Amino acid sequence: MPGQAIPEVSELQEIGAMLAETLDGWTRQWKEEGLRERRLEGRLEGESTLVQKLLERRFGPLPDWARQRLAEATSEQLEAWALEVLDADTLEDVFAKR
Repeated sequence: MPGQAIPEVSELQEIGAMLAETLDGWTRQWKEEGLRERRLEGRLEGESTLVQKLLERRFGPLPDWARQRLAEATSEQLEAWALEVLDADTLEDVFAKR
């Protein structure tokens, strides 16, 4: 792992234990980061699906360009668009603000 300090060892036997411990730590960190990323991706996908359903209920089937915008949106954009559904007169008006 880049940026990790390597401690000094006085005996060769210490290296095996140190490497095993370091590898275990890196593996845990890698798994935790992967889990965190999957949770964020899942949450973003859920938000996108909810906004899509709101838009479809209000404006009918969505054109491809709107589906693409939803697929590429950040969580902040999705939240803003969800709120715009309440006031917008057209589908285009929802996306015009952001």
